[in-house]
Amino acid sequence: MIETEYFGQFKKNKNFDKFYMKRVAAIDLGSNAIRLTIAEVHSPSHYKILEKFRFPVRIGTDVFQTGEVSASKIDEIIEVFRKFSSHLTHFQVQEVQAVATSALRDAKNSNLIIKQIEDTTKIKIKTITGLEEANLIYQIIAHEIPIMTGKSLLIDIGGGSTELSFINEGILETVQSFNIGTIRILKDIQNELPQLINSIRSQVTGQKIKLVGTGGNLRRLGKLRKKIFNRADPSIIHKSEVFEMYNHLKELSALQLMKKYDLKHDRAEVIIPALQILTSVLNDINVDIINLPKVGLSDSLILNMSSPTNFSLTQ
Repeated sequence: MIETEYFGQFKKNKNFDKFYMKRVAAIDLGSNAIRLTIAEVHSPSHYKILEKFRFPVRIGTDVFQTGEVSASKIDEIIEVFRKFSSHLTHFQVQEVQAVATSALRDAKNSNLIIKQIEDTTKIKIKTITGLEEANLIYQIIAHEIPIMTGKSLLIDIGGGSTELSFINEGILETVQSFNIGTIRILKDIQNELPQLINSIRSQVTGQKIKLVGTGGNLRRLGKLRKKIFNRADPSIIHKSEVFEMYNHLKELSALQLMKKYDLKHDRAEVIIPALQILTSVLNDINVDIINLPKVGLSDSLILNMSSPTNFSLTQ
């Protein structure tokens, strides 16, 4: 299913807390992994990351195949959240925002999982829509990269969904969410890829744009760029390098990718599906360089807790 929405200016977060030098934490329960980011807020929209944790609990494998998360995987999730709870206590965290994305959006037993997490750890999870996810990603990109002039396209490739955000002169005009991601491709679920490509063709074909890629898969491409092409800057990748990288890496097994490029198993399995989506997108975009900032959904949640004008999860 495609989700589409048109955005004007943001609403102010009515629940903004003006107390700074506070410890905050963001939790991203994704299709491929669960992440915790802990930060210290120093002033409006300024914070310092203290620690990041990532656990490759791939709930999308269950959900996209059977429609729900298995009992054994639920046990893994609960154990991860127990660890998170301990970290929150250790770092004396005062505010937490925790969200779940594509896989839990689709899971038939998502309410049960959310209740078990809260009953066990007191951590409350909000399942966000693809539109909310894309909106949050836009905010962290706007905070990190100059996108106030011309046209820009933000693409976030996750395990279960891919979000597109179309920006014109700094204004977020259109957001779309497609049920196509790296875990779905591993399960041979690609029915929404043509719709994603058609959307891009209808909105940016032939126009010179700035392309920004987010998500762990695309950030990993920046690191691979350094190793494969001996490039110094992992925050960008050239369009030609993406195609060359895809043609080279698709011939390698996950085990070969792990050994040759020092990838963890869960990342080695999904890097080719990520490249499949990205190369399909690049065929219809007039760009030379893809920007790969080192930020993602968790960073946006941290920003959300530090700024009085950002997107409120409670709206």
